[in-house]
Amino acid sequence: MKKINDNEFYTDILIIGGGSGGFGAAYSAGKTANDLGLDLSVTLVEKNNFIGGVSTYGGVNCWEPGVSGNGIHFEIARELLEAKHAGIGGYEGVVCRERPYSLSVIHDEYKYEDTLFRLKIPDTYNLRRFHFEPDAMNEIMIKKLHKYNVKILFNTEFVDSTLHNDNIESVFVKINNDIINIKAKIFIDCTGNIILARKTGCQYMYGEDPKSAFDEFCAPEQPSNHLNGATLLFRVEKCEENFVDTIPEVYKNYFPKIEEWYKNNVEQYRIYSQCNQYPNGDLNINMLPTIDGFEYLELKNDVMNILTARVWYYFTWLQREIGFGHKMKYIFKYPSAREDYRLKGQYVLTELDIRNGCHKKEEIIAYADHVLDIHGKSNINVHGVPKYDNPYGIPYSCLLPVEIGNLLVACRGASFSHIAASSCRLSRTMIAIGEAAGTAAVMSVKHDKMLKNLNVEEVRELLQI
Repeated sequence: MKKINDNEFYTDILIIGGGSGGFGAAYSAGKTANDLGLDLSVTLVEKNNFIGGVSTYGGVNCWEPGVSGNGIHFEIARELLEAKHAGIGGYEGVVCRERPYSLSVIHDEYKYEDTLFRLKIPDTYNLRRFHFEPDAMNEIMIKKLHKYNVKILFNTEFVDSTLHNDNIESVFVKINNDIINIKAKIFIDCTGNIILARKTGCQYMYGEDPKSAFDEFCAPEQPSNHLNGATLLFRVEKCEENFVDTIPEVYKNYFPKIEEWYKNNVEQYRIYSQCNQYPNGDLNINMLPTIDGFEYLELKNDVMNILTARVWYYFTWLQREIGFGHKMKYIFKYPSAREDYRLKGQYVLTELDIRNGCHKKEEIIAYADHVLDIHGKSNINVHGVPKYDNPYGIPYSCLLPVEIGNLLVACRGASFSHIAASSCRLSRTMIAIGEAAGTAAVMSVKHDKMLKNLNVEEVRELLQI
């Protein structure tokens, strides 16, 4: 990043958001420029002080089983496994009323390659997950970015943007209470709520799409504001079987409302947990979910207190009623949101693409095969419809807004329908579409071409798709 004056800077490629997609975009942009011998500057803006987003300090310290193409995930996994900061987990036990949780336990004989399958494994209990320590994942991601001279601006928040014709000219960000202006040729929005795309006037979608929108098999007749549920994850450690944590007093004030939530959700076993073992034996607990998605966004100011109170109520219930045999170690500071605003881009990936295969095969830049997976209140019964049989591709056009020529969107808010987003939102898929965005950005600068006019085959070759 080059300084123009005290409050103005320039970078060739600017990425907003350092989650899985943002990491993939920054890494790929830096690496592609280096491999091609191009002197390009790449800058990543992240509002927190870590990389990885919900996959690290949002507590989703697991890569779910699923197909993944070539990419940086192989190298990251190898280094974490060699350092004993990760392991491959498999199911133990059966979910039932007396045991309302799934448990994935690390076994040394499992291989990373075992995690790269989903649909072709008929027995759920043969699925394998990649479990990792969040601190180690954050550190390795930062190391990978520094290797290719990516400039990372931590604790830096997007504020506003300026446009010139149909392109973004610059963005304003807040860092250390100062507002600075960053100009760039290419911008990549990797924020979960696609704040840059929305701020620049791009069309977007929110909630459940009606059947009339995309003629999806599972879609309801009417739209709604239902979103995939959000979770506040937590980490526990082994202790004596009859131990029950003391709940902090501050959260007990919320319990009259929490008890109503408990009766409507926990008692009916609409909520169960996915428990994943860390390499040191601790467990990561992912409630499915802690809160409905639309409620999470609407509560705003008090949402963390409500989520934390629900976590305490739920976990002490597990201790008392189930004899869980673990005690609270810590609750993650950042909730894991599964869905927010979604771009309505040049192509919208839908349930039809997932079931029948994307017809834009010449544009595919990433693959996925996770199940249609919606948590919390919903008008969509993805579990009561026919499953699909093969992995599907995500086309480059899903990253392209209609309105802005020098912007890519590479995150869970890319151009996916509500139903499609429930499948392709997972971390490794987000890294992959981020890698595609970073490579496309470099090609756009190299050839001085608009993003929509790129030779996608060249991008695919560089990605080894």
